[in-house]
Amino acid sequence: MSGDRDKGGSGATVPLAELRDPAFTPSRKQVADLIETIAGGDEETARAAAHALSRTQSPVAARVAAALEGRSPQERARLADALRLLAGRGDDDVIVAALVQSLADPEPRVRKAAARGLGKIGSDIASDALERASREERDETVIRALDRAQSGLGRDRERVPASAIETDAELDRPRRVVFRCRRGLEPLLAREIEEGIGLATETERPGAVVAVSRGPLRIFSKSRIALDIAFEVRGPASAVDPAAAAAELLASSEARSILAALTRGPVRYRLAWDDGGKRRGLTAAITRRVADLTDGAIADDPRAASWDVLVAADASSIELAPRWVDERFAYRSADVPAASHPTIAAALALAAGVREDDVVWDPFVGSGLELCERSLIGPYARLLGTDVDPRALERARTNLEAAGARRFDLSVADARHFDVSGVSLVITNPPMGRRLVRGGALDELLAEVAWRAAAVLAPRGRVVLLSPRPRVTREAFESGNLVLERERPVDLGGFEAVLQRFRK
Repeated sequence: MSGDRDKGGSGATVPLAELRDPAFTPSRKQVADLIETIAGGDEETARAAAHALSRTQSPVAARVAAALEGRSPQERARLADALRLLAGRGDDDVIVAALVQSLADPEPRVRKAAARGLGKIGSDIASDALERASREERDETVIRALDRAQSGLGRDRERVPASAIETDAELDRPRRVVFRCRRGLEPLLAREIEEGIGLATETERPGAVVAVSRGPLRIFSKSRIALDIAFEVRGPASAVDPAAAAAELLASSEARSILAALTRGPVRYRLAWDDGGKRRGLTAAITRRVADLTDGAIADDPRAASWDVLVAADASSIELAPRWVDERFAYRSADVPAASHPTIAAALALAAGVREDDVVWDPFVGSGLELCERSLIGPYARLLGTDVDPRALERARTNLEAAGARRFDLSVADARHFDVSGVSLVITNPPMGRRLVRGGALDELLAEVAWRAAAVLAPRGRVVLLSPRPRVTREAFESGNLVLERERPVDLGGFEAVLQRFRK
């Protein structure tokens, strides 16, 4: 093995729980660490790291392709397979070139991975490369992979019409809609659903709020706190035959009614398990039974699925999650390491509330998402953001302008000494310690910024933050004559912070 590796990494390991969190968006600085995890981690962690890498905001295919050099056969196979997940992000030419080269790799596992990837991308170059490799290949396992890839490309060419989600269609009657969120944000999400969408909520459970609605689907996008939505179809509490139970739920009149109403074209789905498990044999049994029960009207087709079907581990329920274009955060075109996820920024903005005369300050503005979200939920007088990094302010300006924000000022400044007055709202998601500031230095920074915020806050002003050190911020704000109104732990994918709201 070569010692030449991507030099951008810190050597840190991202926890598996965070890798599997669908809301985790890796920073550019974590790309090298993720590549090494894909290559050398255990199978479960490597798979989760590959999926996390596909959620990065910037092109990374070239770095993964370069990392193939000098690796062991297993590492090359894993990295080639990871390239498959990066398709459709604007750098498919790089991916195709790397996978075509990998078709000539001496290791069969690498050639199989390359065949799978080229079969997914499906360009003319990929098709020609698969055809050439099929004529020359001698390993039976690789030949089968090449045949499957070519067969898939043939189905893609024959597939008409296309399948898509209808966002303006309504259901035949009210159905259970699951809004998923970060654990700890359920009360805020329920409030948003009731006040912002006008739906009555039925239940709250860890990481989700359930409401009942006929739709249309587009109204659910009014929730800015939800990570995604799905329609829940319930069955018996326990099943003797999980494959039969799950298949019958998916083929039920309730599920078929939902799928038919919201799908333009044939219904295609990808089946997965809500606990992240694979269960390949059970999955295959379910998809075969669904095809039999529906005469092929509901087709298992991960290549062109318009629905994700999530099966409960005990097969007592399924969730039908539509694959639709989420345009809620289209303004987010620029990012910084350890930036907020926009759904968290939206939760902070809702927790802060709206006053028309608000002068809003984010002491750790980063890419500006908290200010963007505050600007979108209601009127304000002025938005202020400070950061010690000029590059962060450039990205915040880009995002704020894209969000349509007006009357904002961004300053290169240390929040501990920022000269401002008349602030009615401080809203921030400060550094979380693991990536930017560590240990006692973080405690000191948070306390000093809290004292400064308390000093510049107008009477009856509010502070809303996601604190990585809740005791430190609580004591600091209370020493500045602020009253803690509420606090609640929030799961950030492997570690907790606390959402706090204070009033002066």
